[in-house]
Amino acid sequence: MDIQNYNQQIKHIAKLASLNNLIKASMRIGYRTKDVDAEKWEILSSHIGRRSFASNFYGKIPTPLLMEATGHSTEQIFLRYINPIDNDRILSLSNYFDKMYEERLVS
Repeated sequence: MDIQNYNQQIKHIAKLASLNNLIKASMRIGYRTKDVDAEKWEILSSHIGRRSFASNFYGKIPTPLLMEATGHSTEQIFLRYINPIDNDRILSLSNYFDKMYEERLVS
């Protein structure tokens, strides 16, 4: 299936699934992008699947293989694309706030 047909089909499926809540998005119209309010089904494309695949399998599949699948030439650009969350840093921050909260209760 070619990419244009795939994108048409995924929109049709999403419309049938009633993914019709309004969202703000940037849509390409010709050679320019325009900020629009559109129903979610209108915005779906193969790119969403590509990015979800890369994000969901980061750390589970070797990064060079993911980069090959997504077409990224450098790891720096790939990491910016998937925007991985540093869970250890988030957990450390949470623990810090918990500790501060407990100390205030005791005081």
